[in-house]
Amino acid sequence: MRLPAAVFVTVLAAVAGCTRTPDAPTTAGPADGAVEVRTVRDDSTGAELPRVTLAGRPEIERLVNAGLDSLSASLTCGADAGSDTTDSSFVTRASVAHAADDVLSVSVHSSYYCGTAYPTNDANLSVTYDLTTGASVPFEALFRDYDADRAAIAGVLQTTLFSAAGSGDAGAAGEGADGCQDMFTAEGVAAMSFAYTLTGEGLAVQPQFPHVIEACAVESTIPYGSLRAYAAEGGVLARVADASSTLQ
Repeated sequence: MRLPAAVFVTVLAAVAGCTRTPDAPTTAGPADGAVEVRTVRDDSTGAELPRVTLAGRPEIERLVNAGLDSLSASLTCGADAGSDTTDSSFVTRASVAHAADDVLSVSVHSSYYCGTAYPTNDANLSVTYDLTTGASVPFEALFRDYDADRAAIAGVLQTTLFSAAGSGDAGAAGEGADGCQDMFTAEGVAAMSFAYTLTGEGLAVQPQFPHVIEACAVESTIPYGSLRAYAAEGGVLARVADASSTLQ
């Protein structure tokens, strides 16, 4: 398993609406693309997400942390919850999937019940930032020309997703994924939207499905080599894929 290079987890001063969390272990690595990361707890929601320190790049640091602050603040039922919130809950699990190569990729999964008809068992709210610009990177922007290459990219994803959907593994809801394979044709995958993280093993993708079929929303990891040909040159996927290939 390839660990993200130079992830330094420390505890720094609190930001507005947030408090510090206990020190976490530090992982050292090469200096290139190093990202200093700290964990911050949002006082209003209880969510714990990372924030970054980028030496010499205060504006990019501000943009990334503002985005993470906004995400943290949203991880709650809030005022718009349903009328019956006696048993409401909102639980978020977050971890840094990649913090190197001028990329920050954060895995964020929430489960919640906010007084609606059904609970949401796994909302994948993961986010990736390009630390050369401070911008968050949607799935489609990983690629050179997603519209033109959609069918080819879907073909790469489909093989792994189809296999995972038929593996018998339980979905995040704790329900079996029986019958899900029928959804994962090449045409079906091409029409899907995805949440993702960049990890040490590859691109982890998860379809964004409504509650009624959420058990079919399997999260699978696609090797970088399978997607590198379609990556936007100089973009986050290309940089992480190229760095990964040098370690193999």
